[in-house]
Amino acid sequence: MISPPDPGLAHPKLSFPLTLLKEAGLLADQQQSRWICHQGRPETFDDLRGWLAALSADCRRSAAPCT
Repeated sequence: MISPPDPGLAHPKLSFPLTLLKEAGLLADQQQSRWICHQGRPETFDDLRGWLAALSADCRRSAAPCT
């Protein structure tokens, strides 16, 4: 079995962000021996891309002045 590349970061530094991405539905994971392999879920990235595009369009409009 080929080992995954070492990202050069300690496990705790990767664990929390990966957990957040998994909980958000952006990642799927699979246990392989002693490793957990993470994979992006393309369908959720399409949803995220659409949401970011809408947010970006909203940000281009001038804001109403504060009163």
